[in-house]
Amino acid sequence: MVFFFFQAEDGIRDLVRSRGLGDVYKRQVYSIYGKLGISLPRTARDQAGAGTYVSKEELQYGDLVLFARDGKNINHVGIYVGDGKMVHSPQTGDVVKFTTIMSGYYERCYYTARRVIN
Repeated sequence: MVFFFFQAEDGIRDLVRSRGLGDVYKRQVYSIYGKLGISLPRTARDQAGAGTYVSKEELQYGDLVLFARDGKNINHVGIYVGDGKMVHSPQTGDVVKFTTIMSGYYERCYYTARRVIN
């Protein structure tokens, strides 16, 4: 069983459980946060306006990390899980993966981050 812990200033806010990473992520980021009582827009593009801006250097566990392949149109979102990594589903039908955002494709396409957990 995989556990994701979302931390807030007062410690662990909630726990999302699944039998596997894919089972959780198929519900998409907005559904995961919805189960925590946090209302988010459905699309990555619209999620870029949720919560408050956070710099890449100040990322915390649970922050949304957003990417724009062309540098201006957000097309992907992941959830930051510490150590320069995010959890995300790279494409529809793919399994959920832990991926670095500090090098390679996701470093080049990094656009912004939003804190939606207080």
